[in-house]
Amino acid sequence: MLFLNFQKDNIILSFKKMSIFCKSIIYLSTICFPIIIFTTNAISKEISIGLAGNFGEKSSWRISTQNYYIHFEMGIKMVLEDFSSQLKKKNIEIKLVKFDFGGDQLLIPKTVENAVKSDVLAVVGYGYSSEALIAAPLYSQNKLTLLTPSATADKLDEYAPFIKRTCFSDSEMIRPIVDMAAKKGIRSVGIISNPDSAYAQNVRNVFIKSFTEKGGTVTADEHILSATSNYSELINKLKNKNFDALFIPNYEESTVFLISALYDSGIRPKLWLGADSWGNGSSLLQKVLAKRDLEAYTISHWDRTSNNIMLKKFQERYQRQFKLAPTDVSILAYDAFKLVMLTLLKMKNYSRVDFQKAINSSIKYKGLAGEINLNANQVTPSLKSTYLRRIINRNGVLKTQILLHE
Repeated sequence: MLFLNFQKDNIILSFKKMSIFCKSIIYLSTICFPIIIFTTNAISKEISIGLAGNFGEKSSWRISTQNYYIHFEMGIKMVLEDFSSQLKKKNIEIKLVKFDFGGDQLLIPKTVENAVKSDVLAVVGYGYSSEALIAAPLYSQNKLTLLTPSATADKLDEYAPFIKRTCFSDSEMIRPIVDMAAKKGIRSVGIISNPDSAYAQNVRNVFIKSFTEKGGTVTADEHILSATSNYSELINKLKNKNFDALFIPNYEESTVFLISALYDSGIRPKLWLGADSWGNGSSLLQKVLAKRDLEAYTISHWDRTSNNIMLKKFQERYQRQFKLAPTDVSILAYDAFKLVMLTLLKMKNYSRVDFQKAINSSIKYKGLAGEINLNANQVTPSLKSTYLRRIINRNGVLKTQILLHE
């Protein structure tokens, strides 16, 4: 390099060349280095998260789970919108990968296999207990995190730390129903459950245990298939039974038609009791029950009449964006996927192992359905609001009232 020549006549020239060279280096540095830094920061980390459910069923059956997953996706879309700026700051780009069993639960193991083979860090879905109970042991065996927004089966607690939920369990859900029954002086109960529904049978078992432990008696325990529309045999059996209340842990679509048939046959207990499966709206109840007077208590995951500002804004945005009112599914999906976002934002490395460790640390956050407190390595929140819903139908006017039950 010719920076310095010890021949007297060339010393000044050499220094001039060195000065020009240094200036060039400095000039190039001011242009190139910022470009290099900017380019490095602009590289996004694409993170895949799985969504598992019934996205493609074509069904004419009146009871279909597909409607659940329509609102499930809408709720998740809202979360991604709300966290877009925070994700951008961390250069995180979310890729959603669907694992669709199309309404056929026999295909659930295949969706798990596909998820395990994919690059997803975790999977959110299997919102019904019957679905989650099939999927949970498989996810646990393969060490892939599954987060369910609404599957309440107690048995899911056995699959920590790879299974998480942001809803309450069956035991927590039934407690306020049994408490209200005792408060109302209910000493004997008849039960009608769907034997082809894992959810209904789980809730039935939990109710029987809780109700009898408090001194109550189950005087009738009948079963009827979900798709049944002829209730004559059931009605004949129940007419010979005595009970203060009827507990029906089945889904809303079948429950309302069953109640109407029982009522019209003269079976009219003091109270009708349900779980979280009766839905949170009142349009179907109002339409089918019409002028049949009754009082019922069920469980809700949220309070649509709440004055909570965050919830109100969500309801307004949801209605404006999708032209539909949010359902309990929308709310639960939002709260579950919010946990995914909060987990990703605190991570430094992005592998399945890192995600599993991060989501299993203790966390307390505010969801649309209330505060959620998850202890380390636990499936079910240690704190989750349960809403007792009172339904009164008088002279064709149906009124519902939400009672918070912590």
